[in-house]
Amino acid sequence: MSNVSTVYDTLITIVDGLFSDKKRLPNPYNILENDSFRKKLGWGLKMGPSTIGTIDLFNKHVESREFSIVFTKLAQKLKNAKDGFDDPAKGLIEDNNTLMVRLLNNDQIGIPSAIGIIEFVGNSGMELLEDDKSNYISTETTFKVDIMEDI
Repeated sequence: MSNVSTVYDTLITIVDGLFSDKKRLPNPYNILENDSFRKKLGWGLKMGPSTIGTIDLFNKHVESREFSIVFTKLAQKLKNAKDGFDDPAKGLIEDNNTLMVRLLNNDQIGIPSAIGIIEFVGNSGMELLEDDKSNYISTETTFKVDIMEDI
């Protein structure tokens, strides 16, 4: 198994441990295709693009790979909600903050030989998702992870 798979599996373990109250989305690439039970309070891991870095003197190459963590939350229809999307949006912002603090501390990840640098790339902001029955909001936080492989 390559270090890409190791990093992917480790990210799943970290996010699942941090947010045990949330359900993992089977399809984080199309949130509305997930069932309402999972969308109500969910998370998913998306693998993004990568670039190949340099080969160093120790016969390792670096792949800089983007990973995105998607969070979803049920939001009431505005006509029924006293505060609209304030509370769900603040909850997702707090989730993003918790995630950033954890992932940007490389020493706590547990696979130091596989990971070089983890950088925060950005956050999508809040997105409204509507299906036939409910409104949801989602946000996506993207990190770039330098994954080292032996040659």
